[in-house]
Amino acid sequence: KSIVSEATFSHKGSVKHVTIPATTLIYDLEMLLHNGMGSDVTFVVGPECERIPAHKAILIARCPVPILTDETMHLREINVPDFRPDYFRVLLHFIYTDKIEEGMLDNMADELLSAAQRFGLTRLKALCEDQLTRSLTVENVCDILAIAIDDEADQLKETSCSFICRFSKEVSKTEGFHRLTITHPEMISQLFERVSSVSERKWRDKSFAPWNVLGASKQEHKKRREKPNEFTKWVESTGAWVERFKFND
Repeated sequence: KSIVSEATFSHKGSVKHVTIPATTLIYDLEMLLHNGMGSDVTFVVGPECERIPAHKAILIARCPVPILTDETMHLREINVPDFRPDYFRVLLHFIYTDKIEEGMLDNMADELLSAAQRFGLTRLKALCEDQLTRSLTVENVCDILAIAIDDEADQLKETSCSFICRFSKEVSKTEGFHRLTITHPEMISQLFERVSSVSERKWRDKSFAPWNVLGASKQEHKKRREKPNEFTKWVESTGAWVERFKFND
């Protein structure tokens, strides 16, 4: 029999609980990355050829899409020319600790989003999407939408599309929108359909009063409802970038 099972406590209230220290696992792994102790691979990063040591076992365990391929697994040095050293250090820090230091995503979210998608780091990907979502403006939303499409960031894509539809008039005048028409023309068609669908629902909603927007009377509004093709003129007059939309019952 074990000692614990045979022990009898007659005064349980007087027994002091054992103080259990907080876990140091994340801190220990962070120190392991920083001091490079026991490293068995070195990444030569960027045009500066900065040398960053790491540990193959941790990389294998933490990355669903391996950083180390069958061709590079046996190598002691691996060239990574398509990363900046500061970005690669932040990426490794996340792989080791599952966290990003405060403020690091402010200027790195777009690049780290691509890295997260590349190596299957879903938590890092979500953190980057969240940061980019918080930074959306009329001027940058189209560029961020392009990033979301390229990196298959569905949540960021949906938020960006909703933002564009909400501020379609302002967004359509930006340089980012012009770039989007060149790099992702298929997205323009989808946005067009989405804006048109929203506007159509508003037109059909009896509680929606376009005479407040157009300065028309209720009688004029009634005539418009009797002529659905006038919907096109209304959409254009309210600033939606719709040139050829025909609505028929």
